Amino acid sequence: DKYEKGASVVVMAIEGIFNISPLRRKFNVDWEFGAYTKRSIKLNDLGKEIIGDAFPKDSVYTKSHFIVGEGELFTEFQDPEDYEDEEYYPDGPPSPAPGSPVVTVVRGSKSVSYFGFVNWRDVSYGGILWKLCFVSVS
Repeated sequence: DKYEKGASVVVMAIEGIFNISPLRRKFNVDWEFGAYTKRSIKLNDLGKEIIGDAFPKDSVYTKSHFIVGEGELFTEFQDPEDYEDEEYYPDGPPSPAPGSPVVTVVRGSKSVSYFGFVNWRDVSYGGILWKLCFVSVS
């Protein structure tokens, strides 16, 4: 199979793939389906390294499949202004919800990614998918 020979694999959630247990077995990844919901997200450090300018926004509110586990490229964005009221948030913002709409695991020259975005109007797919097909991590 091409993955074993070094190819990148990108699985698209838009195909209705909620059960990721076959992916866990086939590619030996530590992923769990977290939620199918809307939330504000931003790139984390790994996402900036892998996706970079293919996600040109600081943050976006989008509906996605969120996967919890290794290789998360996004984190929940929490606008500090939303948590300024010390009466309601005496300890500051809550911890971000777990999960990312895109996860990627790189092993040498091969990689496997899950792409959980479901609305191209929220997030442009092309640039992100391109980056996932040619992943390199330093």
